[in-house]
Amino acid sequence: MYNKRLLGLALMLGLVLTGCGKTATEDPQAAPSPSSIVEINSVVSDLNLTDNTQPDTATITPQEIFRNDTFVITTDSIDSDSNSTYLFLNLENLTDQDVYLVCESASINGILMDCSGDMELPAKEKTFTPLIFNNPDLNVCGITAVASISFKLSMYNQENAELICETDQMEVHTSLYDSYTQTLNTEGQMLYDENGIQLIAKGATLDPDNTPVIVIFAINNSDKNVFLTAQLAGNAAETYETAYGYDLPAGMSAVTYLNFYDEDGVIADDIKNIPVIISLMDDDEEKEIGRTQALTFNSSIIEDYLNAGDFEEDPEQENIVSYVEEDE
Repeated sequence: MYNKRLLGLALMLGLVLTGCGKTATEDPQAAPSPSSIVEINSVVSDLNLTDNTQPDTATITPQEIFRNDTFVITTDSIDSDSNSTYLFLNLENLTDQDVYLVCESASINGILMDCSGDMELPAKEKTFTPLIFNNPDLNVCGITAVASISFKLSMYNQENAELICETDQMEVHTSLYDSYTQTLNTEGQMLYDENGIQLIAKGATLDPDNTPVIVIFAINNSDKNVFLTAQLAGNAAETYETAYGYDLPAGMSAVTYLNFYDEDGVIADDIKNIPVIISLMDDDEEKEIGRTQALTFNSSIIEDYLNAGDFEEDPEQENIVSYVEEDE
């Protein structure tokens, strides 16, 4: 299960991003009525909350990877359990301020995904803490072993949230780095496949508040830096919003999440029949290069999760999602 401890911050960041010129060039309310349905009708082991899949064992050599006059970062070890994969760090705050650190632009084996961690650090103190990656995210895109982890950290003043320092992008190689080749898992419903870019619906899962989230795996094999954004279509735009907004650099892939919330910021419990269009923006030229059809997602699988207790996968079920076209 992926960790959304900073969900509120993510929502605000999504609003900020979509308010900075990175919006579709067409009015989403002018889009045609949905002509396709993406129905979540099963969840395979990739998104099974009881799944014990974890990556193959890897080790790292502890080393200092960052130092300036504000803080020091040293790697310690890598580990995993049935839920998460952990990169353990030693952090030292050299300032006179109580700070917190935020992990950004995190990826495993070159695939962008969420990263979390408890990184509050008092003035002149040291701490031992992990960066946490959730194994379902690894499983979604086909990571069976961790060969490299890349990330950057930003340090903020706890009192006023002022940025104190940020690192460059840092990369940690494991003992498997020279022998592991990453193969992407493209199983799922193809939502978009043009311009060297693929968007694949992987299924539905639940956030920590037991509200449904659609998992979309994005693959960018183009030479363009792309920004993914979403707009509600038709009357749904009057009721719901979405903070879906992801940078997808050229040659990179990412695990992304789509959810809906009302004007008060409350996450929608029922995501059925909310038409949404995902747009792809050229991040350098700030123009739209493509968009999906209007899509609606069926969240009935969420009720199965809530009511079934230990969910058992049907081994005969091969498809994560089904795709049904309807007449306009």
